[in-house]
Amino acid sequence: MQTLSVTFLIYVFIITICLISLAILEVKCASIGLEEWWRKEKFWLISGTSAHLIVVVQGQLKVIAGIDISFTLNSKSVGEDIKDIYTDLYLVK
Repeated sequence: MQTLSVTFLIYVFIITICLISLAILEVKCASIGLEEWWRKEKFWLISGTSAHLIVVVQGQLKVIAGIDISFTLNSKSVGEDIKDIYTDLYLVK
């Protein structure tokens, strides 16, 4: 097993200090509490590892394998005889 060099540990320490400073600055500038900041960090982690990862895999499938993943949008309108106040929201243009 390779040993860790002092230079590498200094880089890791500097990056860690920068990330901690950025988090403190974000909390102070946004005037939010630590609990709310932690909740937002968890949402960033979830979205970064789920939706974005799927898009990357979909792009790689399209480029490498030529597989195009698509979907079809259907109109959700209920008809002319029934008045729905949200009909305009269902239209896809």
